[in-house]
Amino acid sequence: MNRLKQIYLTVFTLFFRAAADSWTASINAWKGVVGVTMIEWAILVAVNAWLQWWLGTKLLFGLEKWAFYALFLLSFGVNYYALITRGFGIQYEQDFSTLPKRERTSRLVIGISTVVVIVGLLVVSFYTARPGAPR
Repeated sequence: MNRLKQIYLTVFTLFFRAAADSWTASINAWKGVVGVTMIEWAILVAVNAWLQWWLGTKLLFGLEKWAFYALFLLSFGVNYYALITRGFGIQYEQDFSTLPKRERTSRLVIGISTVVVIVGLLVVSFYTARPGAPR
């Protein structure tokens, strides 16, 4: 399995298992898909903020609100199809518990680190690459 796919599925598993005992399996699956989609959009928004700052053009934020929401729903649908309908995320989540402890811990650290770095990138992007910020 390539590394990017492994991180993608691990992030799904992190969100799937967050407070998993409080929810049904179907809600946990939705949590996983929403979490992955939000992380993908955090990357997209951060990159867009930097491109807007460097190039001076509105790319993603120049869209109409309905188009922005439609793109978000489309990406959610693609993630839902891959992770739930095709079963890649569900199968990985079930197989995750059977991994050796060292491998499981390694993947969890990489997944959590990925989420933290992406959220940090988003925060820094909004602070540094905002309109009117010095170059």
